[in-house]
Amino acid sequence: MHGTNAEGMVIARLIGEDSEKTVAWLYRWETGGLGLLWTSADRRVAYIDRRIEPEVLTQARTVGDLKIADFLNALPVSEPEAR
Repeated sequence: MHGTNAEGMVIARLIGEDSEKTVAWLYRWETGGLGLLWTSADRRVAYIDRRIEPEVLTQARTVGDLKIADFLNALPVSEPEAR
C-alpha cells in the first residue's frame, strides 16, 4: 500500500473456475486504492461476485492502481441478485 497505514474494506470476492471457491478478496482502501488478498495458489479467476462501480475503478486508477483496475474491469460479473 505504498507505505501508508490505511484501513481497508472488503468489497467483492473473486471466484475460481469451480464456481464455488473464493480465490481472492478485493479490498478498497481509504486512499481509494484497491488490493487483492489471494487465498489460493491457484489464481485462475472465473468471475467477480459483484459489479465494481466505475467511480471506484476511476479512483483506483488515479492513485496508481492501473493494472488491478483493468484486471477487474475485464472480469465477468455475477451479481448477487442474479444467483
